[in-house]
Amino acid sequence: MTKKLGFAIATLCAIAVAIATNVQDVGAADHLDPAGRITAGQASDIGDIYAWNRGDNVVTALTFAGPVAGGTTDGTYDRDTLYAIHIDGADEGFEPDTTIWARFATNDDGDWGVWVQNVPGASANTVGPVDTNIAAGDDAMVFAGLLDDPFFMDLQGFRDTVGQTGPDATLMFDPSRDFFAGQNITALVVEFPKSALDFAGPYHFWATTADQ
Repeated sequence: MTKKLGFAIATLCAIAVAIATNVQDVGAADHLDPAGRITAGQASDIGDIYAWNRGDNVVTALTFAGPVAGGTTDGTYDRDTLYAIHIDGADEGFEPDTTIWARFATNDDGDWGVWVQNVPGASANTVGPVDTNIAAGDDAMVFAGLLDDPFFMDLQGFRDTVGQTGPDATLMFDPSRDFFAGQNITALVVEFPKSALDFAGPYHFWATTADQ
């Protein structure tokens, strides 16, 4: 079962990604290249972070712990991983003006839920089950669960390109090939009114994870 990310990606904002194995140890990574002691597919392994406008709202989506086969139906959650989506209103060397915090936990029945703090415009913490749109107040919304991986890459073309040598080397990418097609990834999606940000843009988004 593959779930599609329920938003059309329009304007991609400035993006940076960092993975923290603890508060003193920070490293960067790409979609398939975890940093430091992070293991591929681990809950703290960031895939990508996206941000775009949807009318008067801002939507940001953080993907992690993937990709996994399209037949996978359950997301990857860990109560010991803290997620942070940082938002900066000016290019200040990644000094966030606000940060959205998120964690996962299970209830007495063993069902996973998500806890999100500091959603812009929300008057309280947002708590609810995974795989569900959770109202956060003031036209804000949170969703956490398994989605179709939105990242696109021709991995074969990349390998063919970097494997060439000599002056006749050319790009070998084919836009009809997508290595991530049909694969899923766990995601945290937060939507909120742009007016809830009390600082001016342009806005910069990046994400970190920390393991207890």
